[in-house]
Amino acid sequence: MHYCPQCGSPSLERVSYKEFICQQCQFTYFHNAAAAVMVAIVVNDEVLVAIRGRDPKKGMYDLPGGFVDPNESLEQAAVREIKEELGLSIYSLTY
Repeated sequence: MHYCPQCGSPSLERVSYKEFICQQCQFTYFHNAAAAVMVAIVVNDEVLVAIRGRDPKKGMYDLPGGFVDPNESLEQAAVREIKEELGLSIYSLTY
């Protein structure tokens, strides 16, 4: 990792195994290889979008989703995240 994802400057300095700090803009980047899911709920050719309730990008539009828990399949994570974030129960997934 050489370039800052925030400002584009080639001034990232490794702080730890997965933490970098940009010497130009002070942005802290955490390299996290955790699996995540994002779900597009489509009904009658319309896509359901949510408004983010927390940072990063609080108040912006987003598709619901989140990180996959240990010993959880991607499908299980998608169902859980939709229930947690939107209070909706989904019963089938289409790829």
